[in-house]
Amino acid sequence: MRLINVESLDIEEFFGDKVPKYAILSHTWTSEEVTLQEWSHREEPSISSKSGYQKILSACRLASKHHLKYVWVDTNCIDKSSSAELSEAINSMFNWYRNAQVCFAYLQDVKFKLATADFTTSFQSSRWFTRGWTLQELLAPELIHFYDKDWTHMTNKKLCLDALSLITSIPKRVLEFRDEIRAASIAQRMSWLSPRKTTRREDMAYCMFGIFDINLPLLYGEGDKAFSRLQEELIRSFHDHTIFCWTWPKELAHPDWVPTLAPCAAAFTNSGKCIKRFSTRDMGDEHLESPALLPLEYSVTNVGIHIRAPVLYSSETTCLLLLDAKVERMDSTTCLAVPLQRPSRNPRSQTLFWRTMHLNGLIAVPHRWGEPRDDMRLAKSSERPADYDQSSGYGSLSTKLALGSLPLAPLPRFAVMMLCRDQTSYDWGGIVFLEASCIPGMWCRRVRLFNTGRRGDFVTVTVRERKGVPTWGVTDASVAELEQGATYGEDPRSERSKRLLGYGDQPAESPWDRLVLADELDVPTAGLGPLAGVAICPMFVRQVRYM
Repeated sequence: MRLINVESLDIEEFFGDKVPKYAILSHTWTSEEVTLQEWSHREEPSISSKSGYQKILSACRLASKHHLKYVWVDTNCIDKSSSAELSEAINSMFNWYRNAQVCFAYLQDVKFKLATADFTTSFQSSRWFTRGWTLQELLAPELIHFYDKDWTHMTNKKLCLDALSLITSIPKRVLEFRDEIRAASIAQRMSWLSPRKTTRREDMAYCMFGIFDINLPLLYGEGDKAFSRLQEELIRSFHDHTIFCWTWPKELAHPDWVPTLAPCAAAFTNSGKCIKRFSTRDMGDEHLESPALLPLEYSVTNVGIHIRAPVLYSSETTCLLLLDAKVERMDSTTCLAVPLQRPSRNPRSQTLFWRTMHLNGLIAVPHRWGEPRDDMRLAKSSERPADYDQSSGYGSLSTKLALGSLPLAPLPRFAVMMLCRDQTSYDWGGIVFLEASCIPGMWCRRVRLFNTGRRGDFVTVTVRERKGVPTWGVTDASVAELEQGATYGEDPRSERSKRLLGYGDQPAESPWDRLVLADELDVPTAGLGPLAGVAICPMFVRQVRYM
């Protein structure tokens, strides 16, 4: 490790436990930085006139005031002409920041006004909070002092935790206690990186090595493959299904076949509340999470990602993969699930599964809905599958759920999963638990549809049970209107009801404990009204009497 002697300004090298106490600088790069090779000629006017040179001198003066003889600066303490040294430095950098006695964070685009002392306003416009490398420089050091463009001291990390948390979306406990970094899930740590950028695409992966405590070789030139390589290493190193808890970024073109691994850090923007869910064990009427149970196995292979987990099949080619993951404060009996599709009806062991083409998110389902654990292979790339069968109708059954619309533990008799879509927006749906109505044999739930470019409109989802077989319905009538029609003896199949209700029938093998599949339901609509241009596509009806 190279360090700058603050008295002589010479660079000295140390190894192992011989490294002395030192300060460290955190900053964003400009075009006038001084390299290791240039530092030996620092007295030349072409070097000493650079703003990067003055920045290093200021860091040395601050280190001396803190009674430290050495300081580390990334611009001139690493030989970037050596790929081996650069790789070692990047893999060690988190530890270097963690082991520093103090970190000086230089915000060169901030002018601090003591009269206001509003750190949130001062910080949020700074480039320092938008760069990938400064994430670990914020998390690793125990003590950080912040300085503005004139090297005026503004505050320290412990005094502005609220502002830092608000700007970065990182919980205060993580900012305050470094051990909390390791307690955070993969998805949570990725979400901290998601709004940040790096100059080189590969660095969006490399800057996370220390935060995940992993070591990998650097391969500049690999582009976005670096982020895939990072995720594969995380799968090898951790049991954490939140690595699959991401959504396709809006700024990226949507491929025909969506791979299992996220394309970039921005895919984890909405994953900050996704945490690990431990397997449950039954304790009478309670379902307790137990970290002692054997976790679900998964690994990276030459074919794809092999995983053994509970699966909920919705058709011959589509299913839900139930993860050992959930959202914070979600009931322990509920889990997050990834909708998947396969390109043909070949045996499951002979094909790969992709994320569903229409889905842009996750859904939450009761964990008990899954069948026994099944072996699956998930695609790592978005290339067109070799066994693609256009006649398979892939992607016809897919759903999406906002994380703010997660279901509670199921209590009523029926639970349904539905898909709402129009011609201008992505599919949007989720789990809905139905409530018994005054109409014998009918369960209802008023649901609000949210579609891009439209206001929220309400419809009523219904299930009627006829001879043990559930039948779907959807209407723009309220529950009260339906009950009023039943009071006057109106047949639900009358012309008036046909205007309001649509039905899809599918016999159930065992209606009390099996999955019932429904075909797509096109709601009769005019050009106006709350259902104009909207199709309600029922996915699952599940009897929940014994759940």
